[in-house]
Amino acid sequence: ASPANFGKSLEGFSQRLVVHLDSGGWEDSLSEFANERKDMFKGCLDEIQSAQAPGEHHHGLYEAYRDFVQLTEGTLEQCREEEGLTPEAFVEKCSLVREASGDASGIVDALLSATEYREFIQFMLDFLQEAEEGS
Repeated sequence: ASPANFGKSLEGFSQRLVVHLDSGGWEDSLSEFANERKDMFKGCLDEIQSAQAPGEHHHGLYEAYRDFVQLTEGTLEQCREEEGLTPEAFVEKCSLVREASGDASGIVDALLSATEYREFIQFMLDFLQEAEEGS
């Protein structure tokens, strides 16, 4: 496929992804998830920002991460199957959408936060910061 066609197919994927997530109320689920856990995150904020050994995870935060992964996987399974993609190919395509910085970039950031613990922690920190700025 030519680069121009690849870009169009990526744009089409991005649009289908947004439609799928909007139809399933994923952003509402995401906000509900983050709101339910924000007090726990606030309590652990100092620990998160301290110099933990690489690879060391706070037990409660890691459990929240696993819950987030399950929420995300459940939401995306139908979309991934409709696209005919393996989980790895789906994540790769989402990464390309984020790099292209399309309209779906914020949604894709949240999706990709389910693929890595540190990205999930950053997502939650960003959520807390936005919640504090909004109040």
